[in-house]
Amino acid sequence: MLRSIGLISTLLLPLALVFSGPALTQTTTPQQEPAQVVKPAPTTPSAKELEGKDAFSSDSQQLGKITKANAASDGNVKDVEIQSSGFFGFFAKTYVVPADKTSVKGGRVEVSMTSDQVKQLVK
Repeated sequence: MLRSIGLISTLLLPLALVFSGPALTQTTTPQQEPAQVVKPAPTTPSAKELEGKDAFSSDSQQLGKITKANAASDGNVKDVEIQSSGFFGFFAKTYVVPADKTSVKGGRVEVSMTSDQVKQLVK
């Protein structure tokens, strides 16, 4: 009798493994994390992007043209000089605006300051 139990278990054990094999071999795949969208840090425009462009204030007033972009020792633009047109070239004023207050949009430079705030930055 013991021998028949051993024989049965010898035959049934491989069958049990065959039928339970797929259940035992299934593995769960880890859930993938959704891709994170990384926005690039805002960069200060280069001197080439700024010089010669018309500058507008946050209240949509034309301030003038950027005549010069002053660079720091590391090569980054630190401020820009905006020259107002004046009256037939007379009474023109130059304003010095920090570069981090400027951005190039659609072929022009927008200053994130009102025209009254910029006018207080006379050179």
